[in-house]
Amino acid sequence: MSKKLTDDPIKTAMLVVGAFGSCLVLIGLCWDFLSNNILPNTIIGIYKQSFWENLVISLHGVLIDLVLVAILILWLDHRRNKRALNQQFKEDLEDYALLDFDEVNLKKLGHLKRLNLNGIESVNVQNLVLNRMHAKGLTFSNCKMIGLKLANGKIEGSNFTSVNMRSCNFEGTELKSAKFNSCILLRTKFISAKLKGISLEQCNLVRCDFSGANMQSTILRESNVQGAKFAQANLKRANFMGVKNLDVVELATAKNLDYIQVDECVLGELKVLRPDMNFQGKGRP
Repeated sequence: MSKKLTDDPIKTAMLVVGAFGSCLVLIGLCWDFLSNNILPNTIIGIYKQSFWENLVISLHGVLIDLVLVAILILWLDHRRNKRALNQQFKEDLEDYALLDFDEVNLKKLGHLKRLNLNGIESVNVQNLVLNRMHAKGLTFSNCKMIGLKLANGKIEGSNFTSVNMRSCNFEGTELKSAKFNSCILLRTKFISAKLKGISLEQCNLVRCDFSGANMQSTILRESNVQGAKFAQANLKRANFMGVKNLDVVELATAKNLDYIQVDECVLGELKVLRPDMNFQGKGRP
């Protein structure tokens, strides 16, 4: 224990300041006894009782300065340690990104959560594998998470804003209360995923694969869906208002198009291609 204290300069300095402060406070508390019984009989040259009294008072001022400096040093040391720990989390994510074992994936997910707790939302890591994990309450923005793989898992209560996430894999994954805003999801796989009620607004969904996905009430407003696949997807009440490069013929391959929200011109084409669908009238919300 003593070796650890002496090896750490911060702890050593705190120990010295603590010992000095304890002695000084003890002298101050016992000053009446010292001044009445010891100091009157202890005179060495100019070092009389008044000198020691002034010295003790001056040392109290020094103690206050030392305490303030100690608080500042501790705060700076805490920030330094926090930065070092965050950097270690990021390096671990990069080092173990490609490994696909439940124990390792759980550790990587824990690192992401701790980075978020430390106020870091920008995490740049490629080909991160988190298959079969339950990612809850994560927030990422203005970063690159290219090639993220979270298949057969769950993403819940998480937000992604302006994140480059091209070539991700969310096959068979349930996304609940998740929001993707202005994200690049180029060539991402959502095959057989559960996307009910999530938001994919203003995203790049070029060549994404939504085959067999449950997209009830999913919001894709103003997103680019060029080359996206919707075969056998459930698009009931999905919002496609203002989407760009929508292939109506491909959209018609969906399993369920009831009450889908699309622009009037697209709705007209869908009525011809899918006469079995239920749709809302002009006064639809």
